[in-house]
Amino acid sequence: MDALNNITSANRSKDSTAGTEKMLAAVDMGTNTFHMIVVKVGPNGRFRKVDSHKEYVRLGSGTLSTSGIIAIEAEQRALNAMRRFRQLAEFRQTEMMRIVATSAVREAKNSGKFVKKVEEVAGVGVEVLSGKDEARLIYLGILQNNEHLHGYSPMEIEVIALLARYHRKKFPRYRHDCLSKLPQEVQKKVVALSAIIRIAVAFERRNFSAIEHVDVKNAKEKYIIVVTPSVDPLIGSSRDVSLEVWAAESESKHFEEVFQRKMSIAVAGNTATN
Repeated sequence: MDALNNITSANRSKDSTAGTEKMLAAVDMGTNTFHMIVVKVGPNGRFRKVDSHKEYVRLGSGTLSTSGIIAIEAEQRALNAMRRFRQLAEFRQTEMMRIVATSAVREAKNSGKFVKKVEEVAGVGVEVLSGKDEARLIYLGILQNNEHLHGYSPMEIEVIALLARYHRKKFPRYRHDCLSKLPQEVQKKVVALSAIIRIAVAFERRNFSAIEHVDVKNAKEKYIIVVTPSVDPLIGSSRDVSLEVWAAESESKHFEEVFQRKMSIAVAGNTATN
């Protein structure tokens, strides 16, 4: 949502005209949730939120994680959500609506066809953000909206923004400008936390809580991460978490580099250890 507010901020700087007010809308097509925000931009460039709406589309569910294809069911949920967003934009008499799509759409094999359908329903173009632009919007959005993070110091807000940037894709490096300006001790914490968060994100690879519990055992030469699968209510037995284990193992290089120790993953109830 911080990135969405930042998109709106960019729009207001381009479209606000002295002596006028404009109604603008922005839509963030996320992996799990689509967010829409409608704002009124004043002549001074400041904006006031007028309306907002959220739809749990679960775009990343189904075949996306296995075949790289956005499933028909997920596509239909997305199109239905965009129809409702368009209705809200028309009701609020918005002068412009900007739609951005992030990693799920960017990485899907059928991205082009999907985006075309969304554009037909929404009536406006869809901007598919690059990984770099997505990270930048998240980072700037958190910083720009720090007045909403009550109780946090400027340093803590900076750390939150960096963790949002580094939780996937690019690894944090001490040479990065946004990281190198922080005190050395804080830099180390950001790097360590990013390594842990990346493993946590991997364990939620399919976005339906396949793993219920995680334990970390500190062995002599390595960390052993023991995961307990959740129970599938439809079949009454533990879920298959092989995909989550694979995703976490793919992030192990960064983890091992940061903590200077090997990492292995074991599934509770299984005798084999990876």
